[in-house]
This record gives sequence, C-alpha cells and structure tokens, in this order.
Amino acid sequence: LYSMRGLFHSKFSIVQMAIPAIKSLFLLTFTGCISIGNSLAQGNRIPPIGQWREHLSYRQALQVVKGDQLYCASNNAVFSVSQDGSLNRYSKMNGLNDLDISTIGWDQESGQLVLAYSNSNLDVLKGSIVKNIGDIKRSTIAGNKRVASIFCRNGFAYLSTGLGVVIADLGKYEIKDSWFLGKNGAQISVLSFTADATDFYAATEEGLKKAAITDPNLSNSNNWRLLGVANGLSAGPIQQVLNLNNKILVLKNDSLFLQNNGLFSLFYTDKDWPITNATVSGNSIQICQRKSSGASRVLVLNE
Repeated sequence: LYSMRGLFHSKFSIVQMAIPAIKSLFLLTFTGCISIGNSLAQGNRIPPIGQWREHLSYRQALQVVKGDQLYCASNNAVFSVSQDGSLNRYSKMNGLNDLDISTIGWDQESGQLVLAYSNSNLDVLKGSIVKNIGDIKRSTIAGNKRVASIFCRNGFAYLSTGLGVVIADLGKYEIKDSWFLGKNGAQISVLSFTADATDFYAATEEGLKKAAITDPNLSNSNNWRLLGVANGLSAGPIQQVLNLNNKILVLKNDSLFLQNNGLFSLFYTDKDWPITNATVSGNSIQICQRKSSGASRVLVLNE
C-alpha cells in the first residue's frame, strides 16, 4: 500500500494536479482550449451557397486516444491533432454514420480508429475513409448491446458490452465472434478488457475473468476462470482492467490492485479521493479522482 508520502519515496514518481487550485494549469488548459476552438472555428468557415455547414460542439471531450494522431471524441464528432498541429474534424457531415459516440479505441496493427455509438453501431476510420460495421446495431438479440470500452489487438477490436465480449475483424469489417462469459454461457456485463503476453482478462459484473489467448474455444464460458480470494481479489464487480508494461492492474471500488505471479495486491488507494477512471499511456498510469464536493485531481504514476 502506497501512501501519498510513500509514493514520493517509492520507485514511482507522482505528479499531482489539484485542478481547482493550480492557476497555471487552468491557464494552460484554457489557452489550449481557445487555440483548438479557434482552429476548429476557422475550419468551419461559411461555405458557398447551397452547401451545408456543421454546428457541432467540440467543447466536452469524452475520451482521448493516441494513434497516428491524437484523437478526441465528443458526443457527436471526433477531431484529430497531428504532430504539426493541423486539425481534422470527423462527423456525420463528412463520413461518420451515426451520432452519440460512447467510446473509441485505436488499433496499432491496422492503423485504424474504432468508434462505437450508444446504439451499438460501429465506424472504423482510417485517414478520410470510414467503414461501417452495423451488425450489432441490426442484431435482434435481446439484452444490453451498448459498448462500454474498446480494446484493440492485432487487427481485432474486443468490445466490452452488456452482453459480453464482441469481437470485430478490422480487416474484413465484420463481427467475428461473441463471447458470453456468465455461468453456463449467460449474458453478463463486461466493462473492460485487456491482454498480456499469454492471457485475456475481462472485467465483469461477476469479477475478473481470465482465459488463455491460445485457447481454441473462448466462446465457451467454462474456459474462462474467475479470479477471486485465492488470487487476492474479493468477490464482486471489477470496474476496469489495464495492462501497464505487461503487468495487469484492476480497478475495484476505489482501489487499484497489481498482479504479480498470479496474485493481486493493493497498489494504490486513498479513502478521501474516490477513483473515477484510470488510463494507461506509455509507461504511466493516469488516475482520475473526484470528491462529492466536485474537487478533482489527476495522479500520474510513472514506472
């Protein structure tokens, strides 16, 4: 267990950003928002008579993903920022097939951005080309089909849904398989999904489930093992599962647990600061925390 003091003296360094208290950070963020906002506005100049112009809000970011560019998703659109600072916008006006984005993910293998909408429709974006995968949206299967998160690996997108895990082939632009991970193949909500060198991990409402990547029948729920007390995890839902340099981290309630040699131990917690989300970027993990008062902060832990 690392206390705030202990973090400063451990192998991890910490950057604490108390958002309401740091004026310079606010100024930097505010200036950046103005710059991006102005650039987007300039790109949305009045078109010739007879052509449409979009009026979509880019102010409320849902998620940021790093791929060949930096992609930021808002409710109804995505914009990207390249290394030279140029901006591109993607919406239903110029190729996207739906509105109300729920989550995005980047596949390094195919160099494509995957967008999921609240109605379970999928778009796959590469450059200016958009491919649609509408199979889940059109499916008549009963249950919660909403995509909670996207994990991409080797040209496939693993979609965490209220049904289970749905796998999209990003080369054929079709649904490859569906895994229902509940007892006897029942539907259970999967909130997050990842992999290390040997195993897949699913954060579900029943707990953390694990299966070998090489298993030829992952659609059989009996091939998924529920990790519990014997592995250092108490019973109950897991909110997130992450891979930090091939080390598995899970978010359960307001605590992060790290796996070593098959056993999970407490990695970070702070009873005064509930964790709302954790994200891995490069060699660091960003932990978003918010109090009931509305005070927020982000901790960046670097290995």
